[in-house]
Amino acid sequence: AILLFSCRDDDVDTPHFEVSVDDTEYKVGDSIIFAFNGQPDMITFYSGESGHEYRYKDRTYAEGARVKLDFISRVLWGSQQNNLSVQVSTDFTGIYDVENVKNATWTDITDRFTLDTSAGGTSGANTPSGEADLTDLTDPEKPFYFSYKYYGQASTPTTQRTWRITAFNMSAVFENGATSTLATLTSAGWIQVDVENPGNQWSLPGTQLQFAPAGATEISEDWAITKPLYPTRVAPDLGVPIKNYSQRLNSYGYKFLASGEYTVTFIGRNVTSAGAKSVVR
Repeated sequence: AILLFSCRDDDVDTPHFEVSVDDTEYKVGDSIIFAFNGQPDMITFYSGESGHEYRYKDRTYAEGARVKLDFISRVLWGSQQNNLSVQVSTDFTGIYDVENVKNATWTDITDRFTLDTSAGGTSGANTPSGEADLTDLTDPEKPFYFSYKYYGQASTPTTQRTWRITAFNMSAVFENGATSTLATLTSAGWIQVDVENPGNQWSLPGTQLQFAPAGATEISEDWAITKPLYPTRVAPDLGVPIKNYSQRLNSYGYKFLASGEYTVTFIGRNVTSAGAKSVVR
């Protein structure tokens, strides 16, 4: 025998839930008490601060982002000049092989950064690149790809050099001042594409990206390319759960640590096996 049954949202009571506050203006650091009338099963709190705005709870893209990048480079040993260049593409297919790298349009932006210029034969020095704005190279409708391209000449009479990237920070900065991390040295998803001389390749040992030529009698061309990066993609804003089924909550206190105007939002929800209903205050 099979027993069939169904549940409807009509079986869930709409929460009785109201929120009041004594005033709408307070000094920074004051304790603000929000008084509750009603006991929904669950209550979620959005303070209205950056990252916690109810209006952005479903947002995954934000307009007006500016892409900023800084990194630290270090060049060691050898004597050749200009082995390393910095490249960006918005039409790379995301297929990490020689054909697709070569068919993509790459913009050389090396001159936007300061690279280590230590003398040949030395152990180099960690050199901050300075922060560069890459916004003009991105398309909000497409992902973009960042790459370090290494090109070493056959070692006659000069020798190929080792390059290390010891820090990498790319972020999106929005009009309201909020920032979103696009990639770090360990989260950029570097993939090595060998074009010439497979004995020499980029590697990511520990906490640095490195090209160290094991043999330098042949031309080396190798790319270290990031995963696709989306400058306008953001995580949805989050609320803070402040009440569950087992609690009784008559009020909630909060302090704002920066001056401004905030839209504070509380979500009261009743949830059963039949479904859920909520009210927004």
